Amino acid sequence: ISLGILMLVVAVVLFFLYRKAPEIDRALSTPTVEALPEATNARTLTISGEAQDGERVMLFVNDQVVEDNLRVEDGEFSYEYEIEDEGEYRVQAALVEGFPIRLRSEKSDVAQVLADWTAPSSDVQLVYEREVHARAFSITGVIEPGATVVLLEGDKKYVAQAGEEGAFEIRDIPLVEGENSFEVELRDSAGNVTRLDQDVLVASNGDLNGNGASDLPEASG
Repeated sequence: ISLGILMLVVAVVLFFLYRKAPEIDRALSTPTVEALPEATNARTLTISGEAQDGERVMLFVNDQVVEDNLRVEDGEFSYEYEIEDEGEYRVQAALVEGFPIRLRSEKSDVAQVLADWTAPSSDVQLVYEREVHARAFSITGVIEPGATVVLLEGDKKYVAQAGEEGAFEIRDIPLVEGENSFEVELRDSAGNVTRLDQDVLVASNGDLNGNGASDLPEASG
């Protein structure tokens, strides 16, 4: 056998040994993955973490290897993962070392995120009085469960989060005498926003005593 053929055979053997799934070595330290947001509307997920005792890590998303030889620099690693579909994504990392036979640590704790690109539904129910004899009003209604409703008036905003059944209530929203207009936004935890086509319009004719005085809550800006 010529030297060239022998070197080729050795190279092929080393390649297959290296590509073989690493065996678990519990003596290796386990890296950590930084916590992810509860939900995101991004199309790319930044996976980062720490691996103080190694130079390479493997990354798993939903138990599938997405990177098997990511370099660790100064004890830290980072990777941009392209999100293909909406849904839950479970991220883990493992330290990996050795050549040609590789070993890996146990997987890290799970960092989990929900990919959500769908804005809250505009099919809502809003209940409020269109005309009040007061300097404040309240609004209730039903929106997408878990979503947040925001009433916007200039730089002021009034916020409530819907419960499991979608019900919400915002009380004691300040009014000026005359016509008051509020834009309505629906937001979810991933950052998606729906702005309703129709504003909330309320006419105020002053307070019940006719003196215009009232104790009103301060708006958040």
